[in-house]
Amino acid sequence: HLDGRTSADTLVVLAAGSHVFRVAAPCIVTAQLTAAPSPAAALPAAPLSAVPRRHEGDFRLDAGQRLSDNLVVTGDVTLGEGAELRGHVKAHGNIELARGARVTGALFAKRDIRCAGDNCVLGPISAVKTVVLGAGTQAGSPSVPCSVSGWQIELGPAVAVFGTLASVDGCEVLA
Repeated sequence: HLDGRTSADTLVVLAAGSHVFRVAAPCIVTAQLTAAPSPAAALPAAPLSAVPRRHEGDFRLDAGQRLSDNLVVTGDVTLGEGAELRGHVKAHGNIELARGARVTGALFAKRDIRCAGDNCVLGPISAVKTVVLGAGTQAGSPSVPCSVSGWQIELGPAVAVFGTLASVDGCEVLA
């Protein structure tokens, strides 16, 4: 249990059962990983300057589909298994990434953000409520560090965050 802020110059390794609030390091990993993983192959970071497209209601990108767009969605956002989105997303509801879905851009949600596992998000991840990064998820990269923030954060095994974790109620590392 680490209250307050924890930081390191190279790496922070969090074991299952750890409870932290704020952590900053070039790489933060959860148990099973003991070093920074090889960065996921990725396109360059998506520019923040592009004007987003507004989408009324829920938005879904089906399994295996690819899209380059910046979105503001009035409902929930769902990316199917293996779907790829190059752009930034703001959802007035929840954001759900199925196993293997990838986002090259930022994720902002007024509710929860849930990554099922084996996901890659190259941009900040911020939810008003809960952020869940499932097993094998990578947030950011050495060349595109990111922040993961939410009221509560849950990290699965073998998760890598290149940057910072910041939570109000705490960040739990699940077994």
